[in-house]
Amino acid sequence: MPRRTLAGPCACDRCRPGDRAWPSRAAARSAVFEFIEGWYNLHRLHSSLGYVSPAAYEAAYEAAFAA
Repeated sequence: MPRRTLAGPCACDRCRPGDRAWPSRAAARSAVFEFIEGWYNLHRLHSSLGYVSPAAYEAAYEAAFAA
């Protein structure tokens, strides 16, 4: 299975490598991590979840069992 590249999903203003100079490698790594964990992983569509985002899947799951 091919590995995913971060060039496509990392299109946020904070993560584009050519748009700004990072003060340090740690600052760049932190911004990319924040984007991936804070937005991308919550909103990307997962085939194993029926092509819905994890946030939408959890909301539907909680709504189904809260009723």
